[in-house]
Amino acid sequence: SNAGGEQGLNNPVSSTVAVTVNTAINGAGGLDVGTIAASTSYAVYVIGDSRGFNAGSAIMSLSFVKPSLPLGYDVWRFAGAVATDGSSHLLDFTSLPANSRTTFLGAAVSVLSAGNSATFVNVSLAAAGVPVTATAVYLTATLTSDAGGVRTAGLKAPSSSSAAGQVLLTSPASTVTVSTVLVPVSLVTGVPNIAYLVSNTAAALSLSVTGFVNAL
Repeated sequence: SNAGGEQGLNNPVSSTVAVTVNTAINGAGGLDVGTIAASTSYAVYVIGDSRGFNAGSAIMSLSFVKPSLPLGYDVWRFAGAVATDGSSHLLDFTSLPANSRTTFLGAAVSVLSAGNSATFVNVSLAAAGVPVTATAVYLTATLTSDAGGVRTAGLKAPSSSSAAGQVLLTSPASTVTVSTVLVPVSLVTGVPNIAYLVSNTAAALSLSVTGFVNAL
């Protein structure tokens, strides 16, 4: 793994090591400070020692700006994000290679059930552990239409006023249509959100998060 930070940039050191992060400890290979919390997103960093005295490692931190580095470590690089459930257990996930920036959850997490708003309403993604660094989210979208005709749904980032940034879904009358979509994310009071609407309040939209894309 490569390590980079605010020191040692002119003389980076690259190495490949297997690293295990233990959330029960503090320091290299654990949390930077404190104890693991429930329903919380954590940044994961690769850390290193530009002088070469300490082996490369990894650390988890509540900070998505910079971890509190252990003694002897002076460089870091953001590698991704993980989240805990209500019992402080890490949610199952799979991260693809760093250049893809994509993390998929081991199990989809519901964030909206039978939504029927005909105007854009924000949907928090906090329950799925989507981090503040996410730029987009993968969703399983289930649109249920009534017998009155074809119904549509729109998905977008709450900050977007452009129709070009919207994802549109369609379901024929009396039909349940399931789609996998990638939707832009923006922060609402510091929490990742999307926004949705349906074309008719007789329709219903359910959303589950299956993964997210990080801004690495």
